[in-house]
Amino acid sequence: MKIVAKKTSNLKKGDVVAVPVLYNGAIIVSKNAVIDDNIIQRLKESKIPGVKIKVEENTTPAKSEVVQQKDNIVQKSVDNSDMQNKLKNKFLNFQIISDTKEVIYTIRQLSEYNHPEFLDLIKLGFKKFADPLIHNELLIQLKKFKPDREIYQILHNFLFSAEKQLVLSSLFIIEKIPEKTESFPYILRLLGQTKDKEIINNIIKFFTSQPKNLIEKSLDVIESNVKDKKTLKGVSVLRNILNYRDNKGAPESLKKIKPKTTVSKPPTKSGKIRMPVFSKVSKADEIIYYAPTDLKVNDIKEAAEKFKENYVKANSIVENIFEEITGNKNPDIPKIKSMVSTFVDEIFYNRDLVSRLRNIFTGDTYLYSHAVNVCVLSILTGLFMDYGSNKVVELGIAALLSDVGMMKVDNKIWNNRKKLTDSEKTSVKYHIFDGLELLKKSNDLKDIIATVSLQHHERLDGSGYMGQYDNDITEYSKIVAIADVFDALTSNRPYRKAFSSSRALSYLISNTPEKFDKKCMNAFLKHMGFFPLGTNVLLSNGQRAIISGTNNGMWIKPKISIANNNEKELNLKLEKNLYIKSVIMEEGFEYEDWSNI
Repeated sequence: MKIVAKKTSNLKKGDVVAVPVLYNGAIIVSKNAVIDDNIIQRLKESKIPGVKIKVEENTTPAKSEVVQQKDNIVQKSVDNSDMQNKLKNKFLNFQIISDTKEVIYTIRQLSEYNHPEFLDLIKLGFKKFADPLIHNELLIQLKKFKPDREIYQILHNFLFSAEKQLVLSSLFIIEKIPEKTESFPYILRLLGQTKDKEIINNIIKFFTSQPKNLIEKSLDVIESNVKDKKTLKGVSVLRNILNYRDNKGAPESLKKIKPKTTVSKPPTKSGKIRMPVFSKVSKADEIIYYAPTDLKVNDIKEAAEKFKENYVKANSIVENIFEEITGNKNPDIPKIKSMVSTFVDEIFYNRDLVSRLRNIFTGDTYLYSHAVNVCVLSILTGLFMDYGSNKVVELGIAALLSDVGMMKVDNKIWNNRKKLTDSEKTSVKYHIFDGLELLKKSNDLKDIIATVSLQHHERLDGSGYMGQYDNDITEYSKIVAIADVFDALTSNRPYRKAFSSSRALSYLISNTPEKFDKKCMNAFLKHMGFFPLGTNVLLSNGQRAIISGTNNGMWIKPKISIANNNEKELNLKLEKNLYIKSVIMEEGFEYEDWSNI
């Protein structure tokens, strides 16, 4: 026998490969493999120009092809049993520290020689080796076998592996199994606990490729019989995706949004909501939003009084605007622009003052004061995002109107002092659809402003109301989401007391960048400061103080008011020997269940 080179296009069935054929580090076909149609196809798909084969001595490849084919078939039949035993013994003699490539090569040879105990050897391999690359090869080989109970168990275990490739391989194999419903609870549990976007997208692809009636029936069964919280969270996320995907089943497009069938009152009469065509495009370059105001003040004290006056007035204006919108009247757009522009001008005058006073008026009108607060916080963030005045006002209007859909929520829910029921939670969630429907009726508000009302409860990891991910969420919506959560936490609600600014900020930071955008959060932190306004701190001299202002560029040296002496304000930037020793946390500073935020 001698070894000769042969073009892939000239290979014939029965040729014997003389050396392992490699492509990008992977073994396409092993040494001594008999060429068949499948191998020829793999070589062509991998664009391998040629391989080395064995031919008889003193003959050319062309003349010896028929003889070579017969000899190899006979030889393979005679030697197959011996080779199978040799490979099995080689596999069994491998140690946990054996060379990974050699182990993988042997596994592929066992596969090619169709060892009768190959499945048992695969199962043994999972226990014998720890290398993820070997495990991945074993998973690939499992595709050739009909799954039994043990195979299912192996696949389900690897769904929760720390190695992402093993998770993805397991998902891929399960997708090819005809009877795959047994794996649904495990995949849903993975969906409920993973934060990896690639894994999440593969899970979504897996489920949306299945018949919808099969998925819905399976979800009902799982919800009735499973108590695991992560699995139930996965069910909830998947239901959102199934309810909001478009007609082709692509969840990322969300061209049509369908309400849950369990909701007694659909968000619209038609039961469907269409996104505005240009919903994600800012109009700041086309529309004039900013209306400069003549802010006539002589000093900081007068500015404070002016801001208080405008803040209280804004609450009343927002109430009227919300009532106009929900009453199908055309909202007073110039009044909205003027109000938001006034806040922008006041923030330009003294942003610390505005941050300190934004919570001066809440009372029984939480919705309106919340809208104003979110507007102010978003404006501050937009300024640190280097937005121009016109774009900042557009953002401010979007933030101000983001919760207009809450006008449709029953007052009993607003005043509920107990944990909301599932149906009440669903009712609250549907305010985003009501808001979209209300705002898109106005040509001035129907685009990016309406979209923010729909998206401001979305989270980057898909855990929001609609299950949208990072790239689907507009930057305005990401900013308003941060402002919305911060103000909600720092406001008194019927079911809980307000959190301190420090505690609320800690929650936001701990969920960045998983849920909140890092760029937007950095801008938010710049105006809030390392120590948020209102934070109680302990100074190095033993005195207690309250953070009253920030110093741009020196976040650890803010302005403070000495406790029990509000008239005495110090700028730590100017105090060399005085610094903040620690933050004074309130009791119950824990993050266990944030479902009611």
